[in-house]
Amino acid sequence: MADAAVVRPRTVPSAGPATTAHVNATRRYIVLIARGPSGHVAFAPRLPEIIGRGRGRNGAYRDFKAKLSEHIAGLVDRGVPVPKDDVAAVKFVKVDLSTLASETSLL
Repeated sequence: MADAAVVRPRTVPSAGPATTAHVNATRRYIVLIARGPSGHVAFAPRLPEIIGRGRGRNGAYRDFKAKLSEHIAGLVDRGVPVPKDDVAAVKFVKVDLSTLASETSLL
């Protein structure tokens, strides 16, 4: 009679406390989408190495999200901390160019 195979429970090696926090946390990033010469680009100031490109805004955003997922998965696999976006607020400012032009021409 052949020896019966011993079945042992599969254990997954612990990646340590540094990666456990990454898996259980949620990260939010500010994503900027700009019109470029050949379509749109999406990027996050906190993650400058990731740039999404597309013909339109949605395409650029989808490309960015796909690249972001790959990038974050790579960080977690290597045990590298996932960066936090420390932006506290996003503000827009308007500049009245006609007023500015008239003020500078008086100088």
